[in-house]
Amino acid sequence: MSKLALSTLLVALVCTTSCEKGGKTNGPDGGDAGKGAAKGDISLRYKVAPGKLKQTGKFDMNTTGGGQFGEAALEYTAMLELVAQGDKLKVVWSLAEIAKLDVKGMFEDKGAGGEDPKTFLVAEGKGAFLVDALGKLDEKGTEALAENTARRERFKKLETEAKAAGGEPKTSSGVKILALADSMVTLPDLPAAGLSVGKSVTVEEEEEAQMGGIMLPSETETKYTLVKIDDSGGTRIAELQIEAVTSGATEVPGGMLTVDMETEGTMLFDIDAGMPVSYKLQRSQSFAFGENTFESTIILEASFAAG
Repeated sequence: MSKLALSTLLVALVCTTSCEKGGKTNGPDGGDAGKGAAKGDISLRYKVAPGKLKQTGKFDMNTTGGGQFGEAALEYTAMLELVAQGDKLKVVWSLAEIAKLDVKGMFEDKGAGGEDPKTFLVAEGKGAFLVDALGKLDEKGTEALAENTARRERFKKLETEAKAAGGEPKTSSGVKILALADSMVTLPDLPAAGLSVGKSVTVEEEEEAQMGGIMLPSETETKYTLVKIDDSGGTRIAELQIEAVTSGATEVPGGMLTVDMETEGTMLFDIDAGMPVSYKLQRSQSFAFGENTFESTIILEASFAAG
């Protein structure tokens, strides 16, 4: 596998986009959850309706392996415009402010500097995605959105130029962080099953993830636990604990590529408004190809307010 492919996969680890998901949901204590919530259970759903949100977030990543290392710490504000499209929710986003940006190693400029990365990210950090009421991504619908064309063409051009030159893309810090934007501006998945306080539901999914041009089949088991519901502020705020384990493997030219991820964290969700309040997630992940093993730790934090 070339250095370009390894570098692309390393970045793609935090940008995996799942498609063609098909899963089995186990209800509280392992029982069959069925299609709807049982009496007294709470269903968490995004409200498919027009609206605006302001997201204030933090993104921290540390990665090592293959003789490389990288660190990126980012604090940002993003504006989200919500548009109902049938039973789907289109989220059009843009980075409005970069309050902090610290990079080291692989996230530093490599012969392609010149612009201020914060200014670049505010100017170029735009896109859109399409999800259903559970936050499940419609990948084909998202790819077709005009708001993503400019960013997609930028990365295609960089990859083409790098392949022609037989080396790694000469990208700036701003471009490298831009490649991670889809991981920073996101609406977390919600369980289809109803929840009751103190009980857990487990979702098992088989999916294919797009990673740097490679389709990686994987299996994910996610456990959602409803910790409590706080109605002291006049609206019901659910506190949700999330634990997920993912593993996948595929054969690529030169050997097997394997990926393992563990995610844990919490999410606050406004049940009545059908919108997120905040989340904090930590993901530990690794992938191996031959004798090369890459490991990354990512911390994602975000809070949301009416835009």
